[in-house]
Amino acid sequence: KKVIGIETADEQLSALNSLSYEEQADMLTKEIQSLQNDSATGTDLVKFYLAQELDSVAQMDDAANMPPKFYKALVTDRNVRMANRIGAFIKNQPTFIAIGALHLPGKEGVIELLRKKGYAVEPEKASLRP
Repeated sequence: KKVIGIETADEQLSALNSLSYEEQADMLTKEIQSLQNDSATGTDLVKFYLAQELDSVAQMDDAANMPPKFYKALVTDRNVRMANRIGAFIKNQPTFIAIGALHLPGKEGVIELLRKKGYAVEPEKASLRP
């Protein structure tokens, strides 16, 4: 099977350029503190993803409380870029696409952006093996 990337590493990392080093350090410190105080966050994200509860994934995303310019660069702008590239690629062949869970839900998520382009987007049953 052909494997492609819908973003380059530089594109993914460019979101960090929207923040100063001080803002990046502050966010990293807050994230580490949050993980120490709430170890269930990652487990909850996986649980919601596997249950296809994207509204719950979106609520976790809202709770992340990122600075608006960083959220735009990290999530919204990347969603648009990924949806555009996916749309161009899937015109040519049936495709399975895997992207990060936080890019899926919401009005500005990749699923909704592809639906606005006229594509039928259906979830695939996910499972974890023990």
